[in-house]
Amino acid sequence: MMAQFPKLAVVSVVSNPMDTVFWNNNSPIVRYTVIIENVGSDQLQGNCELRLLYNQYPIEVTKNSWNAQNFEVGQTDTLQFNDTLQFLNVDRYKGGGNIIVIWPHTDNPAALAPDTASHEVYVTDMTGIRDPQAVEARVDIYPNPATDKLQIRYMDARHKLEGVRILGVDGRVCFTAGKAVEEIDLSALSAGLYFVEFKFKDGIYGAMRLLKE
Repeated sequence: MMAQFPKLAVVSVVSNPMDTVFWNNNSPIVRYTVIIENVGSDQLQGNCELRLLYNQYPIEVTKNSWNAQNFEVGQTDTLQFNDTLQFLNVDRYKGGGNIIVIWPHTDNPAALAPDTASHEVYVTDMTGIRDPQAVEARVDIYPNPATDKLQIRYMDARHKLEGVRILGVDGRVCFTAGKAVEEIDLSALSAGLYFVEFKFKDGIYGAMRLLKE
């Protein structure tokens, strides 16, 4: 008869802010809410941890520790912890998209290998020079107003681009790309005013107004 073992899994991960973290030399905090579940076949007892692995810093980091007491099969628990965006572009987080891998770990030798979950955190580095006129000299967007498609023309600046985003007037990120793109599908966006933000590798950034019809 095969032995029955406990197993931990990450059910969901939510970060606050949910969309974009703005970094400006002030080490902002990201607050994670993680739901874990015992998806095994037996009660879990013992010390457990939530560990993170960053695509920018490939070393496991323990972010939350707890002692599982009578953690029954099917039982869930909500864990919250903070993480700091310090040392941007050097340690852990980077400007742009970050894929954070989160998984539970237990010291119980009977526990099976845990399931993992990945979560994306987009970080905008606002430590450069805000210069809309310089951005307009490097790129052009058309048509404006636009309906379904937005075209982007680069004036000898394609290789200098770090990223492009479209934001709503409420700051919600509607589109993001970490490279030069020539066309963006706007069909899923509601009619209204948006901002097309460009960031270049030399620190220049700025946004253009876009009217979606």
